[in-house]
Amino acid sequence: MLRKLDSASETVDELERWLETSRDCGRRYELEITINGSPIDDVLREWKEKIAAVKKEKGIEDAEEGAENTKGSGED
Repeated sequence: MLRKLDSASETVDELERWLETSRDCGRRYELEITINGSPIDDVLREWKEKIAAVKKEKGIEDAEEGAENTKGSGED
């Protein structure tokens, strides 16, 4: 059985309750999260690759390191 969440009003808590109820009835379900039809793992991998490419292009080794380097720039 496939259950699709069609609105933001169906919260994670509601989904967890539904899954728990299903388990209590002896059913087993897998949760698949998609963004615009693509599995979330694929989307996250793509975003990480894009972020890494931009960091490489800009010469940023680490986001936290870059933030630390700009913290003191306004202090004299």
